[in-house]
Amino acid sequence: MLEPAFLPMPPSPHPAVGWAFTLRGGGVSQGPWGVHEPGCSSEDAAKRTGFAPGGLNLGLHTGDDLSAVRENRRRVAAAIGHPVSWLTQVHGIRVLDLDDAEARVRMLTAARPGNHPGNTSDEVPFDGTSAGETDKVHGVVHGTPADETDKAHGVVHGTSAGEIGQAHGIVSGENLHRPDPEADAQITTLPGIALAVQVADCLPVLLADTQGRVIGAAHAGWRGLAGGVLEATVQAMREKVPAADIVAWLGPCIGPAAFEVGEDVRDAFLTARSGTAFQPGQAPGKWLANLPLLARLRLQALGITTIHTARHCTFSEPEHFWSYRRSTPCGRMAGLIWLTADRFHPPTGTPHHRAG
Repeated sequence: MLEPAFLPMPPSPHPAVGWAFTLRGGGVSQGPWGVHEPGCSSEDAAKRTGFAPGGLNLGLHTGDDLSAVRENRRRVAAAIGHPVSWLTQVHGIRVLDLDDAEARVRMLTAARPGNHPGNTSDEVPFDGTSAGETDKVHGVVHGTPADETDKAHGVVHGTSAGEIGQAHGIVSGENLHRPDPEADAQITTLPGIALAVQVADCLPVLLADTQGRVIGAAHAGWRGLAGGVLEATVQAMREKVPAADIVAWLGPCIGPAAFEVGEDVRDAFLTARSGTAFQPGQAPGKWLANLPLLARLRLQALGITTIHTARHCTFSEPEHFWSYRRSTPCGRMAGLIWLTADRFHPPTGTPHHRAG
């Protein structure tokens, strides 16, 4: 059996912190969600040819066989030695706090309307509902006392990894079929749970306190960055540990040479500092956007100065990464971070990273 493939990572900021980023291979997915064969062109990809079995696609909403995705997720959890908390990401700024019992509300029987194989969009909420409507659909009750919410919706409270896994639908074996909660970031101070964010061009951001007390993971596309997903995540972490000295890792994403955007995207960021993250494109009104630089500027404004950046472009490295902009349908990679005394050690190395 193939083992999940992971990107070489810089050393984590504390022995109790583990982090990893999955690559394209080491799973059971086939077709466009499989392994990229050498010489496979964009035309081949459009025809769904030029791929070999063995893809490690982790996205349930990509059109891939759901049983294959669940097996891939199971393999990742087994490889790192921890259950994984997965999200339904909607390019927003909602942060899921796994320490908060109310945030662990799960409807264990109803499936999300948007979690179906035919939905391959990476740009819009999967079910097309607003946050309030989604809450109504999925049984999350706001403004209700915790005990009443528990009685009405079967909330399971608890602080152990096993209890949280049961309540929150974390992948650990028998609960693979439960829907993922809707958010674009998550944090925790609890050991034994891996936080995951899925990407296929967007920027995965992993965050950890240098003392190993709190961790976070954020899905940062341009909408989330402009909306403040990093600010919301860091604020939530600092509410847990006010004096937290946070280190960030910016993972593979679409590179600045490939990420052409319109005036609307540039206008969403346009400040004296962020203007340096946009260079003129080839066509009038088009700009080349630098997602890692946009994230770095925002993190630095929050007082985070140690920032590792992966020097990989998802668009230009099809042998390692899926890219939504390069071809669809496509799979999803994941950035993962966890707190534990018994750390999984992904390959280490710094040739493609820089810190500062």
